[in-house]
Amino acid sequence: MKAPQKIAVLGFDCALTGLVRKHIDEGICPNFKKVFGNGTVAENCLVPFPTITPPNWASISTGAWPGTHRVTDFNLHNPGEALHEVFPGFSSTECSSE
Repeated sequence: MKAPQKIAVLGFDCALTGLVRKHIDEGICPNFKKVFGNGTVAENCLVPFPTITPPNWASISTGAWPGTHRVTDFNLHNPGEALHEVFPGFSSTECSSE
């Protein structure tokens, strides 16, 4: 029986593909050259709004938009609670999608 293939997902906040490629071409980023040469790179992808870390990672991991998974910011608030009561958007317990 063949061993399952190992897959890794690397995500870089605010890494502009064109700028990374420029640095690869200049020899500044040899490790990115290896990653770009041996993997799949999203050149022009559709990102959820808001374009910040917690909603984006929740969308990547679930395939759902923020309106579905309900992770919309770095800090979240439950309606009906005091406005100063917030909790981190990085907690998977707050994600409403599979």
